[in-house]
Amino acid sequence: MVLASLNSLFSQKSFSGFFTPSDSFNRKRFELAVTGASITYSVFATGLYSAWYRQQGLGKFHFFNDWNEWLLMDKLGHSYSSYIQSELVYHGCQWTGMKKRNALLWSLGTSLLFQHTIEVMDGFGKGYGFSWSDVGANFLGSGCFALQQGLWNEQRFRIRYSAHPQNYSKDNPMLQQRAEYLYGHDALQRILKDYNGQTYWLSFHPTLAWGIEQNFWPSWLELSIGYGVKNLYGARSNDWLDPMGHHKTAGSDYPRTTQYYLSLDINFRKIPVRNTFWRTIIHTIGIFKIPAPALELNSPGSVRWNWLAF
Repeated sequence: MVLASLNSLFSQKSFSGFFTPSDSFNRKRFELAVTGASITYSVFATGLYSAWYRQQGLGKFHFFNDWNEWLLMDKLGHSYSSYIQSELVYHGCQWTGMKKRNALLWSLGTSLLFQHTIEVMDGFGKGYGFSWSDVGANFLGSGCFALQQGLWNEQRFRIRYSAHPQNYSKDNPMLQQRAEYLYGHDALQRILKDYNGQTYWLSFHPTLAWGIEQNFWPSWLELSIGYGVKNLYGARSNDWLDPMGHHKTAGSDYPRTTQYYLSLDINFRKIPVRNTFWRTIIHTIGIFKIPAPALELNSPGSVRWNWLAF
């Protein structure tokens, strides 16, 4: 009964029409979008400062070169976030009826504003610093979206993300304690912060990506190239000092490893859905890579098959 009622509600023309992009510039929608974005930015900046930087302490603005940290996983995180934010703002601008060129400019500016707010806070944060490599990663993600949208009016190459919590209880207590210190305790913190459980993907249709017309490959089925890591217990090495100042190391049994994947993915935007609301929900799911079998090549040089890679 509940599902039937919800389906009935979302199938109403007035409700569905609200999610349909305007054919011409709609000032009321534009004002609503700007208000929503402003509130989101204010909550984001205030919450980030209160939850993180205020506790860590602020100091004099300074720069920091972290290019060789975390085996580039943090850089991919910046690019992914900028890419997704650019796409979200672009479609929001389309919803207001904004012209394509202006929508692209707004999407670039807004996504970079969000990302560079973090960088400025890092610049004042003790133990951090303003990172030019992070800025480059932000521009790479936003530029990846804008360039494709400008050239092809579609995203032929999509940056996607997948993650699953790691079980550190199988390792020794020292490594479990280290993982909790770096990546948090609960599942949500681990999904957002634990590089060992994250993979970044570039998904594309094997023929449409190059503008080739074909009929033999389903339009919704894509190939996906992934990058992940394993056994990261520090930014640059697996050596650290505990709260008592004692030197700790993960040892040779836990080598820092990079992993490269080849897998399949689903482009949910190619699945025909008439209802605008449900199409929006399905498109939102498309920012994530679906779990699927994958061939893995890792830095030690071994090749392995994963029946289900996240």
